[in-house]
Amino acid sequence: MDDFQSNDDDYFDSIKSIKIVSIRSVMLSLSKHFIKQNLKKMSTIHLKIIIKANIQTVFDLSRDIDLHQKSTSKTNEKAVAGRTSGLIEQGETVTWKAKHLGIYQTLTTKIISMDKPYQFTDVMLKGAFKSMKHQHIFKQEGKNTIMTDIFEFQSPLGIIGKIFNILFLENYMKDFLLERNKLIKTTAELIISHEVTI
Repeated sequence: MDDFQSNDDDYFDSIKSIKIVSIRSVMLSLSKHFIKQNLKKMSTIHLKIIIKANIQTVFDLSRDIDLHQKSTSKTNEKAVAGRTSGLIEQGETVTWKAKHLGIYQTLTTKIISMDKPYQFTDVMLKGAFKSMKHQHIFKQEGKNTIMTDIFEFQSPLGIIGKIFNILFLENYMKDFLLERNKLIKTTAELIISHEVTI
């Protein structure tokens, strides 16, 4: 009887081991598939925010060099070349110097398209990314403006850089953009409320 019990225990232990191994294999396979699929495409951050202000005000604040510097005080970002203050226009460039991940870096971007006050797009000319493109889109809905950001980027260093994107950089850049958008919203709504009061 004890022999039968022992054999049954061994059998069920074997089944459990097989299940655990199978689950681990499936999870590993899914993880590899996820990483492989994400490595094939450019990292994209898509943000949308509703601002209680007119479209022209929001559009101008979004291309205001001085306001951008205020929103990036945590990284001590400064415009050091090209357009360094005021409202950036189509065809103009700006070089930013900021401390990211403990290292001071420079990034030069150019406004390659602008349709006032509905959209503008900037791309990286020189910097830490392999490539970068940021679309700023604006839509008036009643008394509100819908501001949309589509931020696409690729890191250097091949597969290592892409894995770094997935594991860390996407969230870092998302938080960076959210901080900027928060200040645009606060400033725009303050301007409009002040105009209404007057």
